[in-house]
Amino acid sequence: MEELTQEQLLALHEKAKLIELKPVISSNIGGIGYDPENKLLKVAFKTKTGSNIYLYENVEQETYDSLYQAESIGKKLNESVVKQKEKYRYIKL
Repeated sequence: MEELTQEQLLALHEKAKLIELKPVISSNIGGIGYDPENKLLKVAFKTKTGSNIYLYENVEQETYDSLYQAESIGKKLNESVVKQKEKYRYIKL
């Protein structure tokens, strides 16, 4: 996957600001949010000092919906998105 230009990074950061994180029950994830128009998934991973927030591109609505139906949101997210580096480009916000 090609690297993002500075303009693309700035545009993603602006879009990410508009995505509301919804709290989830998970030991590893603090919240997730989704922008269906731009297919952007925003995830707050819990850390000892707060959270690290990532934005994943090209995530389909079905993938986002499946997170809420999973027994373990963290496990489902890891399998469906995080480990799919060739499919979903991401940035740390």
